[in-house]
Formats: sequence, structure tokens, C-alpha cells
Amino acid sequence: MPREKWSSKAVFILAAVGSAVGLGNVWRFPYLAGQYGGGAFLIPYLIAFVVMATPILMLELAIGQKMQQGSIKSLRHMHPAFGGVGLLGVISAFLVVAYYAVVMAWCLLYLWRSLTVPWADDPKDFFFGNILQISDDVGQLGGFNWPVVAALATVWLMIYFCIWQGPKSVGKVVLYTVPIPVVVLAVLFVRSLTLPGFGAGWRLYLTPVWSAMLSPEVWTAAASQAFLGTAPLPQRGQPLAGEPLVECFD
Repeated sequence: MPREKWSSKAVFILAAVGSAVGLGNVWRFPYLAGQYGGGAFLIPYLIAFVVMATPILMLELAIGQKMQQGSIKSLRHMHPAFGGVGLLGVISAFLVVAYYAVVMAWCLLYLWRSLTVPWADDPKDFFFGNILQISDDVGQLGGFNWPVVAALATVWLMIYFCIWQGPKSVGKVVLYTVPIPVVVLAVLFVRSLTLPGFGAGWRLYLTPVWSAMLSPEVWTAAASQAFLGTAPLPQRGQPLAGEPLVECFD
């Protein structure tokens, strides 16, 4: 049976953009930039992106184009010992999808509850108390969070129908799911211009703190961001030693 392919280059580009641009870029990158030197963070990030992330991406695409097989068989065809590396790649991809599926379930609940906007007065308490229903401590297990379970099941069902016909169904989905977030982000950006603290956040983001580049932690965070990793964010309110952090996140 011939291997399925993308219907066009445009669809492939949209699928690639949809898989690469997400919370790591929209949410995590600005946070790290504000935490690790503002505009100075762009330098180690771009170096890591050009030197490490881009060559690995090009190598992955080249291997896939050459072998026309999945990651396990493609790497095993190069060398029998590389099959395990391909298996690790598949497992890692599944773990990332499983992680983001939970985040999508939260978003789905927020979309449903947005009909009445019950979090308007206290978004933080609404999220932790009503959505996550976090217990008082780790020793208190509580019970199943049925709204999150139902939302998660709905998300996995949607994921299944997105990929059940391979590139054919995925190609139809990305035609809408990639452009729509761009429009939403544009609307949110325009809205943010009118919110208090926008100027402080913009200055924090663009003003470079060159001394931050001397910290290995900054370069590690930049490399992690270049690979769009899922490493946990640093704790809020813990800037680099000796560097002021503008309180514009509250």
C-alpha cells in the first residue's frame, strides 16, 4: 500500500506551523524573556535556534523524505541500533500530546463557562477551585473531577477524528485550526493595548539586561525554548539574582 502524503505544500506548511507554534511560543517565551534578561534573552535563544534546533529539524525532515517511513523504521533503516531512538521519539510525542490534551480540556471548559464568564471577579480562585478542584494538600486525594474527565474524553475524541484518515483529514483540519488562532491572537493583542500594565510589560520584554547572559540558567532556558520543550517554568517572582523584575504579571 503506497504511503499517504500531504495534498499540497501549503497544507504541509500549515500542519508544520500548527505543530510548532503553540503555548511554548505564545505563553512560555514571553515569560522566559521577562524572567531572563528581557530583550537580551533573544540572543541565546536565536543562537540555540540556529545552531541546534534548526539543523536537527532539517535532519528529521530529510530522513523522513528519504525513507518515506515512520520514525522507528526510518532510523532502523539507517542502522538497526537506531530503532530505539525512533521509539523514544514516538513515546515523547505521545507524552507531549497527552500533556497538551489536558490543557485543551481546561480550555474547552473555559469556552463552555465563557457563556456566563463566572471567573470575571477572581480568575485565579475560579481556575484552581472550580476547574481543577485542587485539594487542600497532596495527602487529600479527593475524587474524580468529572467535568475535566468529560472534557478530556471529548478532546481525545476530537483528536481521533482529526487523524483517523491520516494526512487527508489532518489537512482539512489545519486549514481552519491554524489561521483562526492567528486572528484570535491579533484581537487579543489589540485588546491588550488598552489594559493597565501593558507599557510596563512591553518595556520589560524589550529592555535588555545584558548581565543575564552570564548565567548558565539563561542559556539552558533558551535551548529548552528553542526545542519547544515542556520543561517547567521557573517560579513567579524569582528573577535572576541582582536583577529587578517589573511586577507586571499580576
